[in-house]
Amino acid sequence: MNKKSLDVLWSKLVIKRGNERCEYCGSTYSLAPHHIFGRINQTVRWDLNNGICLCLEHHTGGDFSAHRSPNEFKQWLIDTRGVEWYESLRKKSKQCFFGDYNLILSSLQRECKMVIM
Repeated sequence: MNKKSLDVLWSKLVIKRGNERCEYCGSTYSLAPHHIFGRINQTVRWDLNNGICLCLEHHTGGDFSAHRSPNEFKQWLIDTRGVEWYESLRKKSKQCFFGDYNLILSSLQRECKMVIM
């Protein structure tokens, strides 16, 4: 199992979990998954709670986007999903990665089956 395969599956699931709409504005155009804590962080890289489905405008393009205004975007996420959710994800992101790629794949595949049902 390689990281690229996990990234592709994670991306598809994040978009599917977002009902194939930007979770900020509802657009269905140019969707992309966004890592709340960056991809470099292996501990949460493939955690579905670390992803949000965004349109191009709110991912990278607009004045209010995850990449161009990260502090405001983080505050919107906390307001939307809750401080407990954010703190739990933040704490998990600080842990060391001892992951098993095959176990991560199995978990994402189970989630995929649940989303399809």
